[in-house]
Order: sequence, then structure tokens, then C-alpha cells
Amino acid sequence: MSTRIFKLFALFFIAFSIQLNAQKFDIGLLAGPQAYTVSFEDKDDRDEYDSKIKLGYRAGAYILFPLENDFAWSVEGFFSRKGRNLESNFNGQDVVNNASYNFIELNFLLRKEFNLTLIKGLEGKWFLNIGPNINYWLSGKGTIDATVDLDYKVKFEDGPGDFEYNYIRDGNRWLFGIDFGIGIDNQIIKSQKVEAELRFTLGQTFLGAKDGSVPVNDFQVNDNLRANYRVLALVIRYGIGVDFKNARKGKSTLKIKKRKR
Repeated sequence: MSTRIFKLFALFFIAFSIQLNAQKFDIGLLAGPQAYTVSFEDKDDRDEYDSKIKLGYRAGAYILFPLENDFAWSVEGFFSRKGRNLESNFNGQDVVNNASYNFIELNFLLRKEFNLTLIKGLEGKWFLNIGPNINYWLSGKGTIDATVDLDYKVKFEDGPGDFEYNYIRDGNRWLFGIDFGIGIDNQIIKSQKVEAELRFTLGQTFLGAKDGSVPVNDFQVNDNLRANYRVLALVIRYGIGVDFKNARKGKSTLKIKKRKR
């Protein structure tokens, strides 16, 4: 699956290089909340760990290029906060590992747009998005809630179990998934628009190996990174339309008029 995503990434990169020559695009900011959980591959792991839903957020920027036949494609880059909230049981004692992780994410999305009348006299569009999602795991921290609470930080190296760090010895810092979205956009002022999209990310890459995380001393009896993300996000974008080609046409026309005078 990762090989396929890399190939798709290469195709989008080629399309990006070609589309830059068109010199017409939207550019802007994006942000929004997201709800997520981790899903375990093996039934035995799902029986052992109860994965709770957590809330996070994303914030960054995007650029969107129009194509023919109401298609478009965009690149998004943003900071994202995700993590894990796992409940397990050890000798009758509930143990909760509540972690928060920081990611840098890139999305490459192909869009199909459709006309939409929001209210009489107010026209907009609704659209469908699909494309690869790439994450880089930056850092993290968390709390083990057992007989006492224990705060820890994440380190991407092999090390002994201690009270201060959760060592990730066999984790995947690069994560690859697929995004699906449906949304609407509305032009609020000339060349400015606001978009709202409901986005679902299906993660194909596991966070790591089954024993890829060193437990945080005796408070965390065991850990398991053989799980991937399921993310539902509300993405809000504010963008400005840029058209260098028409801008240059206007300048050329102005120069001709001046010469005639």
C-alpha cells in the first residue's frame, strides 16, 4: 500500500510542476477540529485495549489549482495534533495511557466541483476530495493514569523503561493514508472564498510494531503500536484567488494605450 501511495505522490508532484505554468490558483489558510481514534489490526489486541475517541486540531495553509471540466487539485500543509487514549486492565486495575502527538502533514487532493445554489441569488459550489495523506511524527507526551498519574515524554530511540520517557524503538515516523472529503465553498468578496469540508482520513500505516514501544516502567505493563488512525475532521479554509496571466494582460494593454498617446 505504501508503494502505491508513493507512486500517487509522484504523479501529483508532476501535475504540480505542470500546473504552475497556468499561473492561476487559490491560496489561503486552513484550520479546524478533528476527532480520531486508533484501530488495532488484530482481534486479540482489540480485546486487550479499549481505544477511546479523542479530539485534536489542525492548522496550516493550502494552494488550489483549477483544472478543466470542474476538476481541481490542491496541496495542503499543516500542523496536526493527534495521539492515543488506550484503556487496559492489569490484575484488576484499569490503566489508561492518554497520549498527545504532534505531526506535520501533507495532503495532495484531487477535487471534483458541482454547482450549488445556497440561497436565491447566492451561488456556490459543492465538491468531493480524494488523495494521499502523508504524516511525519514530530514529538509527543502523555500521562499514565493508574494508581497514580505519571507524566512522560516520547523519545524515538531504544531505551530502558523509566518514569520520564516512553521510548519508541520500532515506530513509523512516516505515516501514509488516504483522505476522502465532501464540502462546499462560497465566494464572499471578489476573488475571496470560504470553504467548509467534512474530511475522513483512513490510515494504512501502523504507528509501529506490536512491541515497538517500551512501557513506561511498571505503571504501563505493556504497549502496542500495531494500530492506525481513523480521523474525522472539519476543515475550514479561507482563500484568495490569484491570476497572474490576466494581470499581465492588463499591464500589456495599458502599455499599448500609452504608446498610442
